[in-house]
Amino acid sequence: MGLLEGKAAVVFDMDGVLFDSSPAHAEAFSQTFLDFKLPTLFDYEEISGMATENAMRLGLRKQQLDFDEELIAALSDRKRQHAFALLSEKPDVFPGCHETLQSLWRTHALALATSSTKRNIDLFLKASGTEAFFSYFVSSEDVTDAKPSPAIFLRALELLGTAPDKAVIIEDSANGVLAGCAAGAEVIGFVPDDLVGRAAKIKTLQGLGAQRTIGRLSELLK
Repeated sequence: MGLLEGKAAVVFDMDGVLFDSSPAHAEAFSQTFLDFKLPTLFDYEEISGMATENAMRLGLRKQQLDFDEELIAALSDRKRQHAFALLSEKPDVFPGCHETLQSLWRTHALALATSSTKRNIDLFLKASGTEAFFSYFVSSEDVTDAKPSPAIFLRALELLGTAPDKAVIIEDSANGVLAGCAAGAEVIGFVPDDLVGRAAKIKTLQGLGAQRTIGRLSELLK
């Protein structure tokens, strides 16, 4: 039985699933804290998939540093500037992205649901040439509650007109898997075959509710 057997729709996270952007985002966080003369506060895996503002609050709280919302806004804005510059310079797309989406588009409704901004979505679509394959795009700017809240996936499913049990969500982060499971859909974890510490990450995502994991996007076609 294929991975998508009996499913009408597939909702993809973007960063770390289709767009190989995690290194750029991690570097952007680090550079931002250097800019503000703050220590690097967290492992990127811990905040992957979170809204930038929430990640900043978490990091500062963990270090018991004082902050106000003005500082959070300034940090978040600078991080987004760094990330966009890095991604514009090197907009890497995961192998098989275009071919996999083009094939799935013929048989399933597709949506993109990402904690990233609309500007970064546009950057990914230009780099990948995949805009025509998606019926809808949902960004962090379209919902109030960020992952691990299911809001962004529920919005995507609502737009698609698909019940959660008829959809599959493809996610790479712990926060994303939690959000997808809370939305009531099946979640497939994406953990690239060449990722350092792959076995540990697979165990983590499965422990959070991912029913299966894949190492290449092309596995969705099997």
